[in-house]
Amino acid sequence: MSAAITCASCKRPLRVPENVLGQLVQCPLCLDEFVAQADPAAESAARAAEAPIKRAAARPQPVTAPVQDDEVTAVEEFEEAPEWVEPAVEATPQRKSAHVPAPVKALVFSVLVARDPDRVLRGRMEAELTAEGLYLRKPRQAPVFAPVGGRVLYLGANRLVVTVEGREVELTVVKPWTSVYHLARDTAGFLGGKGDFPNGRAYDVPWYLYALPPAFMVLALAAIPLGLVTDSWGGSWGSAFLWCLVAAVVAGAAFAVVMQPRLMPRTRLIGAGSLVGLGAAIYFLAFFVTPSYSVEASLWRTYVPPDGSFRVKIPGSPAISQKPPPAFVANPDKDTVTFTVNLQEPEVRFAVSVFPAATADGGLNRLPGGNTNNLQAINNAKSRLGQDFPVFVYDPGRDGMVNPSNGMAYYQLNYRIEPRFNDKSDTVEKTLAARIYVATDRIYMVTLLGPKVRAGSSDTLKFFDSFQIQQPAAGGRWPLDP
Repeated sequence: MSAAITCASCKRPLRVPENVLGQLVQCPLCLDEFVAQADPAAESAARAAEAPIKRAAARPQPVTAPVQDDEVTAVEEFEEAPEWVEPAVEATPQRKSAHVPAPVKALVFSVLVARDPDRVLRGRMEAELTAEGLYLRKPRQAPVFAPVGGRVLYLGANRLVVTVEGREVELTVVKPWTSVYHLARDTAGFLGGKGDFPNGRAYDVPWYLYALPPAFMVLALAAIPLGLVTDSWGGSWGSAFLWCLVAAVVAGAAFAVVMQPRLMPRTRLIGAGSLVGLGAAIYFLAFFVTPSYSVEASLWRTYVPPDGSFRVKIPGSPAISQKPPPAFVANPDKDTVTFTVNLQEPEVRFAVSVFPAATADGGLNRLPGGNTNNLQAINNAKSRLGQDFPVFVYDPGRDGMVNPSNGMAYYQLNYRIEPRFNDKSDTVEKTLAARIYVATDRIYMVTLLGPKVRAGSSDTLKFFDSFQIQQPAAGGRWPLDP
């Protein structure tokens, strides 16, 4: 049989054989020596703890009587090894603890006090939502607190009612660049114990969300000069009206989605982005349905006039015509000569006109590669276009001097030619693209005219970029005489 004892030094409960009670023994833990005495309290605690507590895997060394001098009585070998008893503890059932959420960062926003029965809180206040509740602060005023679990009422939109110091206070959430409707709703749900802590980043409204509709309008304006959808539908102004109408409808719908406060920011972004993407898809699709002209490659050939003064690639053999010079030309003995190719399919007129340059205002400015500053000569050429096409308007596009890195400088312009009211056969609005080159004694005007002409199309650039001014042949009078 064993008896429960307590170490006199470390107060640990131990078990020893009953026959060593009253003898000098050694504690196996603190190694102090003491006289073994039965301890009824330790016996009771040990018996109560033996049932729920498992025996230690590693058995400690038995309590043995150390070999002493003559004053210490030798202890016989134990018949039963003593056991080390753990301290008696109250046996409690092990239960799985509930999940405790990690501490969250406080969510700070502004509120307006709409109603306070005691009229203590008023005006704009800083609201700090924490895991414990809602703190309301204002400079030079003691903060107030609305705990979680109190009476909370969501009134819709960005308004809610919270209980502060026993009274119900109505608040209006007013945080800029934030979906305040959802922030107010989720704050009320959390304070009422019916929802999780609000995620502040989920309510942020990105700035680029408001930039989507204006960006789409800019895209529409950029597409107008391209003549998308059709050049013949109402002319250039009709195309501009069509694109502005499409852009206004799409941008208006996108803006309505962006300003919808009942939608979360991510939902607004997806909705507005989808509308803008649909409008952009319409723009790209318009490139495939916009009519344009395309000249067969076999028709192109290089043409040089009889005097060899220029060289150009043109689809066919040009017809040559002469016309008396206008009154402002200072050389009436030289007619204006035009080299023209008219195509029926597509309907395009290619022309190169040559007329003498005026010598007024000190003559021409002879610069290497051509004249870039003689505004008088350029205005004469534009006046000549006005005589040939009396009804025209400027078309959105390039109108001004161009200085290429290689080759001769030129003046480029785009016109929309309105139908002549007295000419019933010409009822279609056309586009006129022209380049004006000023040489020493003559002006070259390279033009394209047609209802489907676009200044940036491949055939237009092929015709324009192939034009080169050369030295006239020796002895030649004017472009027709070699």
